[in-house]
Amino acid sequence: MKRLIQKLTLGTKLSILMTAVLIGFSIVIGFITFDQIKKGVEETAVEKAVSDLNLGYEYINSEYPGEWRIEDGNLMKGKTKCCCLF
Repeated sequence: MKRLIQKLTLGTKLSILMTAVLIGFSIVIGFITFDQIKKGVEETAVEKAVSDLNLGYEYINSEYPGEWRIEDGNLMKGKTKCCCLF
């Protein structure tokens, strides 16, 4: 291996070094980019889930006004028995 390296010209050695450095930087940038995209997708998914939950809660409140409560072992929303809604 040592002989092979000694036989290479200076230009070839520099080309190999630059290629290795570029590949290393590309790998690092790839990992950083992947991490940033992953965080962005997770944040977007959480925001969407919160938005959907709020929309669902508002819909339930508009269709079935009143407070949530347990009455005789049944879940009630206002005057409506919730087990019968499905």
